Amino acid sequence: MVISQNKSVATSIVAGPVVNDRWKIDSLKWKTVEEAILERLEAVELFLADVAGKFRFQRMLESFGASNNAIINAREHLATALPSFQRRVWLAAVDLVCDTKGQMWFVDDHFCCPYGLNTFSRLLGNLDNEYLSRQFDDFTSIARRSIQQFMGDESTAVVLGSSTFNTTYRENHYLAEFLGIPFMSQRQLTMQRQGLFQSNASAGHKVCLVIRRLQDDDLDPNCFRAESLQGVRGLVRGARRGLVTVLNAPGTGILNSRRVSRLIPQMIRFYLGKEPTLPTVPTIDASDQAVRSAAIRNMNDYIFRTDNSMDVLKPLVAEVSSREQRTSYLRQMETSPEKFVIRRTLNSMCGDLVAPVYSLRTFCVGTSDRTVLRGGIQRSCHADGTPTGPVTQDQSASLVGIN
Repeated sequence: MVISQNKSVATSIVAGPVVNDRWKIDSLKWKTVEEAILERLEAVELFLADVAGKFRFQRMLESFGASNNAIINAREHLATALPSFQRRVWLAAVDLVCDTKGQMWFVDDHFCCPYGLNTFSRLLGNLDNEYLSRQFDDFTSIARRSIQQFMGDESTAVVLGSSTFNTTYRENHYLAEFLGIPFMSQRQLTMQRQGLFQSNASAGHKVCLVIRRLQDDDLDPNCFRAESLQGVRGLVRGARRGLVTVLNAPGTGILNSRRVSRLIPQMIRFYLGKEPTLPTVPTIDASDQAVRSAAIRNMNDYIFRTDNSMDVLKPLVAEVSSREQRTSYLRQMETSPEKFVIRRTLNSMCGDLVAPVYSLRTFCVGTSDRTVLRGGIQRSCHADGTPTGPVTQDQSASLVGIN
């Protein structure tokens, strides 16, 4: 059952997803979506374990023209960190799109620092729907239980994020509220020989678990980007020594690269020996000059995006951009092509009769008992299924529940 938060918001959404029964998500369709999400989680877990080990998948990278620099750089951290948990992906968000034929496609995966839970909770607060509220409460309980195994009687868990007030500040603090644990910045934590401690606590309270809201590069200036002003010095080394657990594990940030995550269908075939349950909108590495030139000549068939899924730079969509915007964006891409990817539009692959109808973001916990939230945030989208506007800011959104 599709549920909009209120009348004023519902009128700002594409009419199809809200009022047309064809766009409602029934239990059978949602079962397929759940299966496909869990399948992706399993494949990326096997990929991360492989990168940390024999790296058999490396031979596949050249076949698909993928740059493996990011993977090689992360390999050290994945190989040397020996987490006390089986799953490297703990909390994730997934973006899908539904086309005019009712087919669901994967668009983006957010395995490192997923956003949108705050928006989901805020929209839910404007609803009077017992079913959807119960689903979210169950999901919250599962997420909280999944971290209990890392929390001792005399230690605590914290959410680590930036102390800077920015667009993600509320999302960072909400995750701490969602899990029932404190939010802290690097100024409040100190890595010592005995472990990680709260530096502002009178007795130096020990921290056993860090839920990180930072990209890999910002996590530890001793290990990743030296000029990071957000990370805790020595945190990654402490995690390697088993003094503290970091979720998601250091190195998982390579999955924020769209050049890496675009290979998930190949990972499913390689590790699981099966075809993906649902298709993924094709994404092309922009590093190749010939590929870039061909895409620019046919801009209506492509959408240009940054490689980093956490980048705030909006995608370039030819049909809604000005000449000045296109010139500026393409100049940036030509200067640093390795920082960009190119994504096909649905109608360029399936014909003019197929177009995206709405985007759907949902969430999952990737513990040994993997769980997908039975509901999500539904919004209007671009031609490739990319949501129009950040999930934390876009007000033309509604919630979708499954019956």
